[in-house]
Amino acid sequence: MQIAGVRLTFKCTKEEEEKDDKDLSKLSEKMIRVLGFIEILKKKCNLFERYGIDHYAHFFVQSVDPEYRKQGLASEMYRRSLGLLQSRGYSLCHSMFTSPYARKAVQKLGFEETGRLDFFGYVDRSGSRSEERRVGKECRSR
Repeated sequence: MQIAGVRLTFKCTKEEEEKDDKDLSKLSEKMIRVLGFIEILKKKCNLFERYGIDHYAHFFVQSVDPEYRKQGLASEMYRRSLGLLQSRGYSLCHSMFTSPYARKAVQKLGFEETGRLDFFGYVDRSGSRSEERRVGKECRSR
């Protein structure tokens, strides 16, 4: 059996978001930097206040095996995930994109940009500066 694609989706709650006791001890330095960048972008977008909600779905990761790309699998995964979330009472989901192809695909599904942050020059908690040239965009769909 071969896996053609995968998606990780998390439930984000206002209560959990406000906690500052996240255990990062088992994560790599690179993952800690990425999560720090995500936190800044999430705070900038302020989804809970902006939309008056107490929870939303976060499309954290989606990946399609190179053998199955350009066949609409990523778009279908988004469509099915959005349908499932709607059937479970979610009124909002969001995701972050660095790929212009992913942004284009999700715009067709109703996602709108709610924030943008340039990863180049991002300084993490330890004072390290990123030299990667990526733009993080947070998008949401209602």
